Amino acid sequence: EAYKEVAEYMKSYNKIRIHGSLGYIPPSEFYQRTLEGTAKPLIVKL
Repeated sequence: EAYKEVAEYMKSYNKIRIHGSLGYIPPSEFYQRTLEGTAKPLIVKL
């Protein structure tokens, strides 16, 4: 049951929840736009 809950959370986090650092779109949509060339890739500094 825990695996199911974690999987649902990950799905929600990556496909539904908007992220301010990505221009207020979900990560999966940002990734698709990056592949299409309609979104500028982000540079992440660690």
